[in-house]
Amino acid sequence: PLYKTKTRIPKNIYIFFALIGLTTISTYHFVGDPAASIAFSDIAEIDKSIASLEESLTGESFDIGKWQILAEAYAMKGQYTKSFDAYETILSLESPNTAVTLSNYGETIIKSGDSLLIHQADTLFSRALDIDPNNTKSLFYGGLTASALTRTSEAAEKWQRLLDLSPPEEIRDTLNQKVNEWLNEANVNKLSENDILHKR
Repeated sequence: PLYKTKTRIPKNIYIFFALIGLTTISTYHFVGDPAASIAFSDIAEIDKSIASLEESLTGESFDIGKWQILAEAYAMKGQYTKSFDAYETILSLESPNTAVTLSNYGETIIKSGDSLLIHQADTLFSRALDIDPNNTKSLFYGGLTASALTRTSEAAEKWQRLLDLSPPEEIRDTLNQKVNEWLNEANVNKLSENDILHKR
């Protein structure tokens, strides 16, 4: 499975997780998939739903919808490894894979807080954008993962595309600010690389 391949932690991973705090309510509704959200009233209800879904999915089950609900329920309980396994099952059943599944899987990896999986999440967002270039969740989180992996020019490009999709006014300033910061950082890095080449 994709999530079992862990890699070295990027140097600026802590900046990346600080940026996750940018996910305000408005941002969530803009980049999220409200139709796929599960409205559980309490933990007991989640536990009951998980038990019911696990029982109904025993054996070979090809009900992608149930697997999607189970994956989200596991994530809400903080049972991320089980959620990852559920997403891997969904990917094996889907033909072809959808941008929604790939972006939701990537988001779950991010929310798990496992910094060793940053590359895997980044790959999922890239695959989602190959399918749907306007997938807002993958543009948002993909910008963050690109930044964490020091691809600041790409991060700026992704968030600029988000801005082009008319996000809520209350998050436009934040997106604009980060786009400008990433572009400046990319320019500084390019100048540094040129200086190194000229000194050789």
